Amino acid sequence: MPTTLIFGASRGLGRAFTDHALQLGHRVVALVRHADMASELHTLGVEVVIGDALDPQAVAQACRLADRDARVVSTLGSFRQSAPVDYQGNRHVIDEMERAGL
Repeated sequence: MPTTLIFGASRGLGRAFTDHALQLGHRVVALVRHADMASELHTLGVEVVIGDALDPQAVAQACRLADRDARVVSTLGSFRQSAPVDYQGNRHVIDEMERAGL
């Protein structure tokens, strides 16, 4: 079963990717910031890491959980966010993917 690791899985385009990957029968791992969204995704069968893409340790945890063969999707952006993740959050994702061998 393929694994899809999704950053930004709880809303919008990221949620659409999450739903699609689940429909395809993928194992889905997601990093989400809010416990209520984590709970909702967990009930759908998503393996959830609660954390923020601005925290490299949380990103690293999600990358390790997903494993080396995972496909990675990031829909991170700063729309309606107090801290911009466009650059820094995606930079953490790229760096931690490299460290994890993704």
